Amino acid sequence: MIDAQDPQEVIARLQADLRGEHAAIVQYLEHVFKMEEVPGLGEIACEVEEIAREEMRHFKWLSETIVELGGVPTLDRDPIFIDGAPPPGLMRLDLEAEDRAIALYEKHVAEINDPRITTLIRRILSDEYAHREQFIDYIAETGGEPSLPSGVQEIGPVSEVPTSSSELQLQASVPHALPPAVQDTIAMLNEDIVGQYRTVLTYLLQAFLTPDCPVSKDLLVDRSQWEMKHWGWLAEKVAELGGEPSTNKPDVTVSGDTEAMLAADLQNEEQMLAIYRRHEATIADPEVKKLLQRIAFNKTYEETKLKELLEVLNREGVAQSTGKDTTPPSQQSEASQPGAGFTVGSLIAKFQDEG
Repeated sequence: MIDAQDPQEVIARLQADLRGEHAAIVQYLEHVFKMEEVPGLGEIACEVEEIAREEMRHFKWLSETIVELGGVPTLDRDPIFIDGAPPPGLMRLDLEAEDRAIALYEKHVAEINDPRITTLIRRILSDEYAHREQFIDYIAETGGEPSLPSGVQEIGPVSEVPTSSSELQLQASVPHALPPAVQDTIAMLNEDIVGQYRTVLTYLLQAFLTPDCPVSKDLLVDRSQWEMKHWGWLAEKVAELGGEPSTNKPDVTVSGDTEAMLAADLQNEEQMLAIYRRHEATIADPEVKKLLQRIAFNKTYEETKLKELLEVLNREGVAQSTGKDTTPPSQQSEASQPGAGFTVGSLIAKFQDEG
């Protein structure tokens, strides 16, 4: 039994839970993208997307708890199962993911003797039990037979998780020939997807590592949600074109210094914007060009806001070191007090009012 006096052991178990939530988010979203292209399954796809959002909340709660305990949330993930099964098979794969999660959470409840942590895990378990029942229903609704075993079997370490579902005996989808131009478009969109995935993970980790900073809570968390939307738009387009959205997990590095963090974010946004513009100029498909134009416009806006925020942080740094007010006269009337420059909080409020 682990108690609160051994936080490293608690962190290790929460990190394992976090890897599972990360995998579930990606797996469920990939299945949503596949099912959205199947007539009559739009409602189920929307419901599975909502389940993915609930897993994102679990990811957030676990990450915040790990930080409170003195750890850094892992961005590794467990194996995901997204092969080209028909919809009932996809739902069975998701059911199996819930079974693994339930087994691991129940094991951790039994091992951890910290009421605050076990209360969190039981709260998450209440969702996972509900998700399990939902996936059982979705198997039937998509024309499959649940044929479920009784009880949830405990699983071993992540390395022992099977790489395929023996129960389903799924066959990999037979790749169909696509025109070279379509293949090139899919390759470029998948490059964009990996970039969006990296950006989402970066913003989330920054938010978790700076829990008391208004920049992280009011801008970075909101920013990560928009990047997730871009990711979804791109993946849906890849599926629509007959391709497989990339699930390659990118490497992520994060600075603990707010100014350095935002400077790195700005550089990333500039690089991604250049890639989007290059792809937009290369791709002939008008619908894809329109999508890339929309995302590029959003990126331009985010780039501008990051530049403004960095300017404010630089002015505040000068003011603190010299004792002089460096706020431009045109902006002084917007400060919270006469003669005082913008605070990060007031600037965020300004951005939110504009948005």
